[in-house]
Amino acid sequence: MRQSRSEVTRGKIIDAAVEMFNDGGYSSTGLGDIVERTGMTKGALYHHFNSKEALAVAIIDQASGILLTTFQGISRSSAPALESMIHGVLVVAELANTDKLARMGAVLLRIFAESSESSARNYGVRISEMGRQAQRAQLEEDLRGDIDAQAAGEFIVTAMLGTELISSAVSGGEDVLERVTRTWEFVLPAIASQQSLPYLREFLARESLRRGQSMPPPMRRPANYRPWFQSCSVRSWNVARANGSSSRISADLLIRARTSEPSACINSTSWFAYLRTTETGDSSVGTSQKS
Repeated sequence: MRQSRSEVTRGKIIDAAVEMFNDGGYSSTGLGDIVERTGMTKGALYHHFNSKEALAVAIIDQASGILLTTFQGISRSSAPALESMIHGVLVVAELANTDKLARMGAVLLRIFAESSESSARNYGVRISEMGRQAQRAQLEEDLRGDIDAQAAGEFIVTAMLGTELISSAVSGGEDVLERVTRTWEFVLPAIASQQSLPYLREFLARESLRRGQSMPPPMRRPANYRPWFQSCSVRSWNVARANGSSSRISADLLIRARTSEPSACINSTSWFAYLRTTETGDSSVGTSQKS
């Protein structure tokens, strides 16, 4: 879809403002400087933005929209909610540090935190979205059942915003992923269910490795450890086991094993093979049955 001339002009103003705010700071940059940078008239600029604050709010809203859309694209996938939350927060933190518009939006969001309705609205949207995902994670039994899911979502947003602020102040954002990962390492034991915590720690370590960070040694599981299973499409399954009788599971269900391959799905035949593996200790059984 082609942009109208007005939209193109508005985009040029925002791009110029982001460049100048990044280079010289928000307080030191005037609308006259932006007019000079864009080469347009004051009338053209004031047609779109009647003040520097209005321009700042537009940058906040556009940057926040990019970050929110990115997070929603990850968190609203078919992957388990808490995994998506971990992955989404890391992706958004990286984007907010590398994209000029997103980075300046975060700076302006903090500047106008107490005086702009836009800041309150954008923070509120982030908290609501994280709260929805936390509620989904609780239904999936990855989030502890004895805590308030909405409060957990707000806690995560608050912790990550503080982490990003410290990273920006101390290293110019260069260590933001390392700090966000470390924050997750403290957050997970407080919010994750006992049966899911070992896997989620391993998932976080894998996410860190994918982004070039150091990864701790592989987790050693106890001999009697059994992975937690979740349906790829539904959470209920019917497994009947008694005195050597065959395990019974609906053939139309796909069961995703929370093992070293988090995206793997196995069919019911593989499920039976896995159960035999846990009983016989034969690790060669069931590994070739993946669909």
